[in-house]
Amino acid sequence: MINRLPAKSQLPVAYGRAEEEALLNLCASGSLDTQIWLDAGSPWFMAGVAMLIARGEGAERQARLHLAEALYPGMSSVEFFGQWLTVSPIKPSRFLPMLDRRLRERAKARA
Repeated sequence: MINRLPAKSQLPVAYGRAEEEALLNLCASGSLDTQIWLDAGSPWFMAGVAMLIARGEGAERQARLHLAEALYPGMSSVEFFGQWLTVSPIKPSRFLPMLDRRLRERAKARA
């Protein structure tokens, strides 16, 4: 396994509902602007978030993988992302269904 875990300072100081809501909004926005993502948290943490939402296939997945690498080189490796999952306060089993629901609601509102 890659031994590149950053200091705890790379994790959010607080992660509660407000922080989760802000991340959900960012992820659902479709933004790929590196600066917007960097403004939302540490490069290492936000690269992991980008990896987490890089699901499926096609151009959107590739764009998220490129975003993750732009935020923090190496994050797209299986080993490194696995380390992120181990220490991240985000629980994928909670976050991803909430994101999917948010994306469906936004798609309905646009239709």
